[in-house]
Formats: sequence, C-alpha cells, structure tokens
Amino acid sequence: MRNLMVLLGMIAALSCAFAEEQRPAFPYIVDGTNRITAILSESPTPSRKDLIKVSTIACDALKQLLMDQAFYEGLFAVANTMSDTAPERAQWVRDIELFNLRFLAIEQQTFERAGLDERATKSLVDALGKYRSSVSNKVDPKAMIDAMGRVKDDFCKSAVELQALEDKAVAQAQVAALAEKSAWRWKGIAVIALDVGAAAAIIVGSGPAGAVVAGPAVTVVAGGSIAIGQDMMGRGKD
Repeated sequence: MRNLMVLLGMIAALSCAFAEEQRPAFPYIVDGTNRITAILSESPTPSRKDLIKVSTIACDALKQLLMDQAFYEGLFAVANTMSDTAPERAQWVRDIELFNLRFLAIEQQTFERAGLDERATKSLVDALGKYRSSVSNKVDPKAMIDAMGRVKDDFCKSAVELQALEDKAVAQAQVAALAEKSAWRWKGIAVIALDVGAAAAIIVGSGPAGAVVAGPAVTVVAGGSIAIGQDMMGRGKD
C-alpha cells in the first residue's frame, strides 16, 4: 500500500509538472518515434522501402536533436543530478517491484504525456523493462552525444545505401539485420530525449509550482532512463 501511495504521489506531481506546457520539449522525436514504431510494427520482416523510411525519419530527427540547445542543457543538467539519485536507482536494480512502480510506471506516464501513441509507449516501456540492470549505470554526457552523432551518421548513410542496393537477396539479408539494430538504436535515442525533455523544464527552466514536488521523481527517473538508453544504443552497434 505504501508503494502504491508513493506511486500515486509521483504521478500526481508529474501531472503538475506537465500542466504548464502541453507540447513536448522535442516534438520531432515524439513524431519520429510514433512513425518509426508504426512502420516496424507492420511486419516482422520490414521491407527495404520500410527501412529507408525509418532511416530517413531517424536521420532527420537526430539532426534536429543534435542542433537543439535545449537538449544539451537538459542532458547535462540531468547528468549532474545522477550522483544524488544513484542510491535509489541502485535499489531498482535489486528490487523489481520498486523498478516497476517507481520507474516503469512513471516512464509510461512520461511517454503518454509527451504525445507517444499507445503502441509506441508500450514498445519503449517493454524495452526499458529488459534493461533493469543498467538503470544504475553512470553516464558521460559528452560520450553520449558523440555516440548519438555516430548513430545519426549511420541512419543517414543507411538510407542512401539501402536505396542503392540492387541485389534482392543481399538487400533482404541486410534489411533483416538492420531492422533490429535500427529499432534498438532509435528506442535508446527516444527514451533519452523524452526523459531529458520531461526533466529539463524542472531543472533548467522555471517550472510550475508542482515542479518543486515533481523534481526529485522526474530527475531520478530521467537519470535511470538515460543510463538505460545509453545501453540500448550500444545494443545496436555493429
């Protein structure tokens, strides 16, 4: 019962934090995530044309994100709180009930309020659940930005390379491998950006009155999320 009351309090505080701004901090990430999830959900074996669409969407969205000063400010601000939130995040690694109640449930609220559709929200929450052991990891924001830049370059190049493939057998094999890599890389990008967006208004900007209460809840979850997102991007490495 106590955990349930804590969860309800966190969700209520988070609702207050989002009340002032109806739009997500990075709407192009929300739109890209919804579109990419829809494309990859249509078939267990996406076509080359599908992967070209995914790569193009991801390329364009990442270009915007990596030129968005608000993202840099938010990421470094969250990273600066991570030593303070480390004890609670370590508890989540040890206790799956706490992880589900205080992390995954809040993440679901964060994604829904940012504007993700039901399918995209479920996809990200399910992915996060597979990475509980990573929620307490340390994060180097500079290294993360470098990694995101490399992922952006890969997405941008893959769209061109897939378009140029003429051998259908080769294309089919490459698309099968690229589909899984692309999905995990994008999920990592999405959870990082969406949680940075949720926390940035509280840490960097002047949030509403409820943000005073929501701040600890949002920042500890955001810290865990970018730690997991970092590993999700790593899963998509060559």
